[in-house]
Amino acid sequence: MMDTFLLSLTVLSAGGLFSLLTYRQFSLMKAGYIAITAAGCLIGLYAIVEPLQEAVVVTFSVPWLHIFSLSFTLDSLSAFFLIPIFTVCPLAVLYSFHYMDKEDQRGRIGVNFFFFTCLLF
Repeated sequence: MMDTFLLSLTVLSAGGLFSLLTYRQFSLMKAGYIAITAAGCLIGLYAIVEPLQEAVVVTFSVPWLHIFSLSFTLDSLSAFFLIPIFTVCPLAVLYSFHYMDKEDQRGRIGVNFFFFTCLLF
């Protein structure tokens, strides 16, 4: 279950990097970013179904610098608050498709898509 959630975060990160790497091909950048973001959010919605249905707390922890640990915990309350995030974000990206139509500013738009992905985290 946590593997699926981490997969959704990885796919969303890949979407942000995709927009930076393909900013020279404007249409590919926009269409690819929308598709990757929508796929990542759908995977995320699938990952939060189990904590919502059952009282399950899922934890993922990785030691970091032998002092601290990087931990993700997903319970029913956090899964409930992830529903609007994973629902509104692909809709916002799709809505921005026609507003970011200036091909001469494609570098700026690629950076905007990247920072939008950073805001998801």
